[in-house]
Amino acid sequence: LDENTKKYEEEIDEHIKERFNGNIPQFNVMLAQHLRDRNITQTELDHRSLVDHKFISKIVNTNGYVPKVCTVMQMALGLHLSLEEYEEFMYLAGYAADMPGMTGIIVRFCIIKGKTDESYYDIENKVNFFLKAKNQKVFDYHPRKEPKINVAKCTGCGKCVKKYPKIYEMKENKATVIVGFSAKIGELNKSAKLCPQKAIEIL
Repeated sequence: LDENTKKYEEEIDEHIKERFNGNIPQFNVMLAQHLRDRNITQTELDHRSLVDHKFISKIVNTNGYVPKVCTVMQMALGLHLSLEEYEEFMYLAGYAADMPGMTGIIVRFCIIKGKTDESYYDIENKVNFFLKAKNQKVFDYHPRKEPKINVAKCTGCGKCVKKYPKIYEMKENKATVIVGFSAKIGELNKSAKLCPQKAIEIL
């Protein structure tokens, strides 16, 4: 490491120690703290950061686990962190807040601008616009699709439950969606087509 990097790490290390009474928290602890401080749920952070809420839950509940740098950046934007908070957040994840490369520069710029104009935290409409303009890879967005069952149409044949037991279950002779189900979009679409009554719609 060069002298400037060492100095930067020492300064932020001391700063974090001061904030947390001499103890440097793990990354997942800091993430959970930011969620509490801002009174937002993991699902809300999902919508803001484009990081799936199940993955966010995994991060929060796993000591020592750190996601890829782009995921950390996305969550920082979704949390609407200040520059100081962003530097701490990146540092605890093992990354430099002023990391080289156009993506790092753009995210840092949006974090700084977001302090006075929250539209700069918006990944879909602002951050990705800047990334595209500089021919950089944009932050991925995989919208979570969910099946909706028209109870009036459902005859309780059970075909969807038998074929996709991780998505559907039977309750009172009707198919229902399992809370917290996990499935790829391809499986959801196939499950909807399987229903003979066309009672399943993917939204």
